[in-house]
Amino acid sequence: MTVALTWGLARAACARAKGTLHTLYLDGVREVPLAALVELVAENGESLRSLKTPSALILTAENLARLRQAAPLCKLDCAVECTGAEVVALLRCELVCPFYLRVGNLNTQQQQTDFAAALATRTGITSLRLVGGNLVGGAALEDLARTIVSAGVEEFVVLFCRLAPMALPALTLLLRPSVLRYFAIYNRGLPLFTGPDLPAFGDALRSNSSLRVVHLDGCHLWANPAAAGMVLAALAACTTPFSLWLEDNRVGETQAQQFAAGTQLAQLITAAGLERLELIGCNLSEAGLAPIFEALPRASLLFDVTIKGEELSSEFARDVVLPSVRANNSLRELKFYDGNEDEDDLLPELIEAQNIVNARRNV
Repeated sequence: MTVALTWGLARAACARAKGTLHTLYLDGVREVPLAALVELVAENGESLRSLKTPSALILTAENLARLRQAAPLCKLDCAVECTGAEVVALLRCELVCPFYLRVGNLNTQQQQTDFAAALATRTGITSLRLVGGNLVGGAALEDLARTIVSAGVEEFVVLFCRLAPMALPALTLLLRPSVLRYFAIYNRGLPLFTGPDLPAFGDALRSNSSLRVVHLDGCHLWANPAAAGMVLAALAACTTPFSLWLEDNRVGETQAQQFAAGTQLAQLITAAGLERLELIGCNLSEAGLAPIFEALPRASLLFDVTIKGEELSSEFARDVVLPSVRANNSLRELKFYDGNEDEDDLLPELIEAQNIVNARRNV
């Protein structure tokens, strides 16, 4: 028997099927308290052989132990959060099958090596997040990258792991086989895209045909403007539709630096693949946004643009933003935010630009 219902109906159905319930599918059920789930599993522990937990319920190693104790013979298809010290034992358990795995604090190369060896024995992990720790680079990280690819991981996110340019060869190995669909780095403002390994990374990014989302947060992209141009040019060469989030990658303070960065982005938005662009806290100012809006009428695929944290004048909004939006035919979403995301504080011209685009969705 397979159950895919709301939590209340699932409880009732399980009660009727007690003793014969083999498979319980709760993927789409929201707000399931862990204690209630453990109780339900324990009630059916003798017969239950397969449980898919709600995707929004992230289980710790301790939580998994409770569920396994409640149903020792049940395979758990679940979302898991654990530490670098816990992950190897978790992956060696054949009855724990994570589809989402969040690993914190892979602090040593030995932990990375052990994790890679354990991961090599598993399939079915579609989303992997590495949080904290020290992933500077080197052979251990490159071996881990190869294993991530062979495991078939589609979503890879690195959060606050202090990636340095030494990590670029490992990131290149991740991108080259065209397996990843979602690639995100949150790097707390540390420069990443620079050095002799950048061209190979750019080639892998350019040739990748699977990526649908690229999210670069705090990577200090414009610390080296030429290197930033290389990364953006590689993305501009991608023909597969994709979305790009650039968050907290601040451009320099001069108008010349801002204009140069805006020109690089302008070349990207007229390219064949970009569908969605979010520019958040990039300090482009009017000098950097001008070439972007001047190029916007030539963007044929771009349908969603978000700009946040830029101070614009009424004159710029009237003379640059509005004519550009009127001349563009592809946009279906346009969002401006000042620092507090309160639309009441937006310039009337920016609200008008948003309304022009919003009206197209109703045509």
